[in-house]
Amino acid sequence: GIHILKVIDREEAFAYENFKKGNFNSSIYNCIDWFLDMPFSKRPLMFASYIASITQEYDTAILLCLVGLRNDSNEAGFINNLVYSYCLKNDLDNAEKYLDQYFAKISATDISNELRISLQATIGLFYLRKKEVAKGKQFYKMAIENSLILKNNYYYNLAIINLTRELFFLKDNEYEFYLEKFKEIKTDDIDV
Repeated sequence: GIHILKVIDREEAFAYENFKKGNFNSSIYNCIDWFLDMPFSKRPLMFASYIASITQEYDTAILLCLVGLRNDSNEAGFINNLVYSYCLKNDLDNAEKYLDQYFAKISATDISNELRISLQATIGLFYLRKKEVAKGKQFYKMAIENSLILKNNYYYNLAIINLTRELFFLKDNEYEFYLEKFKEIKTDDIDV
């Protein structure tokens, strides 16, 4: 028989290329086109919502996640990005609503180790924003510990960056300690 080789979608290629060049808005538009080409693929919406959250366009990030959840209401990556964006927007009511809704449906065995780390960090962010500082730090430290166990630098770096930012806002006594760890980050990863 004839084997059809999957060719990378043009819009997907453009999205990553624009992202690497720092053309974040163009990259988001490429993701939308990519999603319209492949409306059942999670990746374009996931990537676009991630870009929107790092450019602090939280409403856009939230909208993209909500569209993604209409396709798959159990997709933990969308829930994670949604809660993360709501937390950074300081809309803690909606953050909590989606956390509760999601954890009512999920069992711990359903998720990958990487996603577990992301969720631990996001829950940490949620508690820090709620000013439940001890609980927030506990979740972030779990995420950091687990990323070290998995030898996953990407998740380790993101957890350190996000925790350091939050401790700075809180004027927390552990801020200096994590600032040192933040300064030690060495990466070629454009996301970080």
